[in-house]
Amino acid sequence: PRRSSLASLRRPLGPWARACCSAGAKAPLAAGPGLLDIFGAGKGTEEKLKAEGGVERSRGLVEDAKSDVMTVENFRAKLAAWTRNSADAPSHMKAMTYNLFWRTLHGRRNGDSAAASKLIVAARPDIMALQECEDVSRVLIEGGAFEKYVGVQGPYSMAIAYKKSDWQDEGDGHADVGVDEPQQFYGRRGVQWVRLRHKLSNRAILFVNHQGPLRVNSGGREGGPQAAENIVKAIYDNLQVGDAVILLGDFNAQAGSQTLRGLERYIDLKYTGTSLGGVDHIFTALELIGAENLGNGGSDHDALMAAFIL
Repeated sequence: PRRSSLASLRRPLGPWARACCSAGAKAPLAAGPGLLDIFGAGKGTEEKLKAEGGVERSRGLVEDAKSDVMTVENFRAKLAAWTRNSADAPSHMKAMTYNLFWRTLHGRRNGDSAAASKLIVAARPDIMALQECEDVSRVLIEGGAFEKYVGVQGPYSMAIAYKKSDWQDEGDGHADVGVDEPQQFYGRRGVQWVRLRHKLSNRAILFVNHQGPLRVNSGGREGGPQAAENIVKAIYDNLQVGDAVILLGDFNAQAGSQTLRGLERYIDLKYTGTSLGGVDHIFTALELIGAENLGNGGSDHDALMAAFIL
């Protein structure tokens, strides 16, 4: 992803490097101590394995593998691992989601005197998720906020920006999660994330931006339940123990849709807008202390902002 801050160029790219397997024939896999017993063979070796601790180790490996499978319980367990020391003074943060209606507002209307940028700067969010944003640098520059925020340009016209004074970037990435239906086709849809660590509290947030597939409420070609599953899987695969999660954006899905119902099984819906029947949402397990609809700033969507306790 392209970042708009010169300082951010010094940071490494997101966690996309993969180790390569060496070519050539693979040696047959050997069953580890205790696996024969677990799968119903090698009964005569049980006492020997127990003496060596093999059965217990093997069962531990099996349990670890089960805990890494994405289920509602495992997902919520990872979220529950985020805790704040009650002795620490609480820190507050503000998150924004805003669809910028780029081709009209910044294309045909040339930014409408930087209306959207001015709305953002006046709201002063800590972190923002932008959809239909083809150039986050332009948004920050026109609002006079380029020196205060780091912008991370993602795929499919998504972008994230955060206050550089308060947050440390620990990596970013993106994943495809859907495709528009043929009746209203613009292309693929995805999620974009940045892991950010709050400098004062040392708390980490996996901040996830999304614009959902069209038609509205369809979930795209795979349908709402699968769209929700794809979003959650992308989060789960990149969620570290101790991370808080904020998932927000223009979901192209209203409350009560299959997409929203699927997501709410895993993570709590905290705030919904009113534009286009209410397709903009903010999900998190963090404690909500306030939320506001900031108006549209010339877009066809309203900007939403919510404040949370870290």
